[in-house]
Amino acid sequence: MLPALILLALVTAVTGWCGRTDRPPLAPAAVDRSRHGTVAVFGATGLIGEGVLSAMLADPDVRTVHVVTRRRTPELDAAAATGRAVVHLHDDFLDYTALGPLLADIDAVYWALGTSAFNVSNEEYSQIHVDYPVRFVTSWLAARGRTAAISFHLVSGSGAAADSWFHWAREKARAEALLTEYTAGTGLRVVAYRPGGIVRTGPRARWYTQPIRLLQPLTSAIEPVRIGEAMLEVTARGAAIEGGVLDARDLTRYANAYRARLAAEVVGAPRGQHAESAR
Repeated sequence: MLPALILLALVTAVTGWCGRTDRPPLAPAAVDRSRHGTVAVFGATGLIGEGVLSAMLADPDVRTVHVVTRRRTPELDAAAATGRAVVHLHDDFLDYTALGPLLADIDAVYWALGTSAFNVSNEEYSQIHVDYPVRFVTSWLAARGRTAAISFHLVSGSGAAADSWFHWAREKARAEALLTEYTAGTGLRVVAYRPGGIVRTGPRARWYTQPIRLLQPLTSAIEPVRIGEAMLEVTARGAAIEGGVLDARDLTRYANAYRARLAAEVVGAPRGQHAESAR
């Protein structure tokens, strides 16, 4: 078992390295922090969603994080105890009527809700990964208005393609296309994120993922919290990023830009230096 896992890690590394195209760091840009003042996170109990939530809670400009979830966890209770997070228990992800007041208030949504294709049937997978986010965006636009400068950030997946042999990859691509088509001409930007490998850290770390972690510099693997940081930077840059699809390399670049911007503020850069609206 172990040799097979190590071999898998090596294959992942070689594949990532061979397909690698180095990209220059992102230049500083005008940001508008109000774009993520009040946010919502879906899927916060999952591997990626947990990291995204951590990034939101760590950002000094995120005032309130609304967590929409089917179940409470000790981690969510701890976040709520800080006063920064509000937990909303919600069961029907095809009906958002009960969240009406919330929908009218949030500026950005970070959607990490999903499951493995191994856990459900093809029909269930399509409902979770296509119907759920499409129905949410429909409800959000109705509540927030079609001209509001808001953004929806979808965790998709590397390999998503309409012509893929794999059902999960076709459905990920279909969700991206439907959301983009439906929001065309509105104030809602849809950005899809296609991370490669996910590096597990903390309590979610597993011994069998360590080979991939050791080879992280050679691959496109990324830590979940870094995905959240990339999302925050994309949100703050506003119209400078019109929407579309960001791959694993893009995620790293935006996460790096986010950390560089915050570090510059810590060492004395005026907080309003890049505060012009990017709308």
